[in-house]
This record gives sequence, structure tokens and C-alpha cells, in this order.
Amino acid sequence: MKIIHTADLHLGQIIYQNYDRVDEHEHFFGQLESLCQEEKPDALIVSGDVFDIQQPSASVKKAFTEHFVKLHTQCPSMKIVITAGNHDSASRIQADSAVWELANATLVGTSPSPELVGGPDGWQKDYVVKADFGYIIALPYMSSERPDVQQSILDWVAEDNKDGRPVVMMGHLAVTGMDPSGHNIEVGKIRTQSLWEAATTTLPSVISISRRPSAIRMTALPMMSPIQAAWSATAAAPFTSAATRNTRIP
Repeated sequence: MKIIHTADLHLGQIIYQNYDRVDEHEHFFGQLESLCQEEKPDALIVSGDVFDIQQPSASVKKAFTEHFVKLHTQCPSMKIVITAGNHDSASRIQADSAVWELANATLVGTSPSPELVGGPDGWQKDYVVKADFGYIIALPYMSSERPDVQQSILDWVAEDNKDGRPVVMMGHLAVTGMDPSGHNIEVGKIRTQSLWEAATTTLPSVISISRRPSAIRMTALPMMSPIQAAWSATAAAPFTSAATRNTRIP
């Protein structure tokens, strides 16, 4: 599996009261388009905070649509997976999901309820993108810790994954031990979670966890998986060099 990972685009963000980051975002998408065309990844995954506010303007929504449609046009076989972050409106992201399937893109906004665990199986597939190259577990931002939910989805994938394909889990949260220097922790109600809590027993091949305050890259030895685990956690603004991660899995 070959993926390109980015997060925390914060489209529509205005900082210092009057500085609109639209020019930065235009340059970022230009670089992302070139990278996707050059690398030809199986998937582009965007782990939350696509927009800066829950009700972005029409011009910001238009820019979002144009950029990702262009990415699809340039790389039609590339799967695009976008999840909601704490800055996004989960319901608004989810509402557009059906039409985006026409552009080979999966949008997941609404997080799974803990009440689903223990009930009939099948709900898990709403958070799993299954493809020839592997599985992508697309988890949007969750306001509370839900290890049972995460484990239920992992177990469902493990049962379905007869061929031992690579598995990627996306998330949007703050990693315990991160450095929040320069970040107002009141923005977005940052809550930390241990990487180990993200998958308690059955570990995916790649765990991709995004949150803005830091950029982290970790590699772990294989654990309960025939495939070497490459854990990638990125949390960077679009204009930083850490905004995208290209991960190859044998």
C-alpha cells in the first residue's frame, strides 16, 4: 500500500484578524497535486480539520470542491478519504458523502456511537474503506474515548481480511506526550490519547493519527500482524514540510 497523508488544512482560516491564508492553501494544493502525480499513491488520506470553522463560507466550500475534484481528475485511480476533525461540522461533512463517491472519494463526518458495540454487526463497514490495496479505517474526531468502538472495527476488519492485506487507521486527536508549545489549547478542546489505546489487541499495519500541535513519526516492531507496523502520526499545518507523509508498505 502506498499512501499520502495530510491533515489540518483549516481552509478559510483568517489569523491575526485580517490575514487570509487562501494564498498558502493555493500553493499547498499545487504542491499536493504535483506530489500525487509523481508518486501515484493508492490513496490520499486527510485526517480532519479540513475547514477552520463549522460553517465555512460559500467561497471556501467552492475552493474545497475545486481542489479535490482536480486531484481526482489528475489521479482518477487514487482513493481519497477525508474525515472530520474537531473544527469541522461532522454532519455537514457526512451530508456530502454520497456525491463525493462519484469522485472516488469517501467522506466520513459522523463518529460511531459507543451504543453500537454489542449490537448487530454491520455498522463497522461505514468506517472502513476496502480496496484491492488494503483497508483504511476512517475514524473522524470523537469527543470521548471509545476504545471498544475502535476495537470492534479492528476486529471486523480482521475477520474480513482473509488475504492479510495492509490496514490503515486514521484518527484526529492529540497524542499523549505531544508538545503543545505555541498552540492555544482552548481552541478545539484538545484531549490526549495514548497511541497504545488506539488499538488494544489487534493492531493495524499503519496507524495515522493527526492533530496540529506537533509532528511525530514512529516505527514499531511487528505486533500481532504479519506485516511490519509503520506507525505514522502527523499533525502539521499545510504550509509545513511535515504536511504530507508518503508511506510505503511491502
